[in-house]
Amino acid sequence: MEERHTDVLTERFGEWQLVFARQPTDGEGQSWTVQVELGGHTRARLSLSNAATAGESESIATLREKARRWVVDYESRAHSGDTDFGSL
Repeated sequence: MEERHTDVLTERFGEWQLVFARQPTDGEGQSWTVQVELGGHTRARLSLSNAATAGESESIATLREKARRWVVDYESRAHSGDTDFGSL
């Protein structure tokens, strides 16, 4: 049986939307991800590797920081031409 992720929290960060989700893993832990979205499209997906030992609040806080750093880094880089994101 395929187990699906469960969206836990969605929040805005400027123009971006952060969608936090969890998924049970084999064993006692959970896998955590955050999708970084812009304009309704997923632009990045970040995961937490130590989710088995972290609780929900700690996992979300860690992923929030990672996602915000990703956005700030992306927005601070020079972009040239007509390059755009690829599909995820």
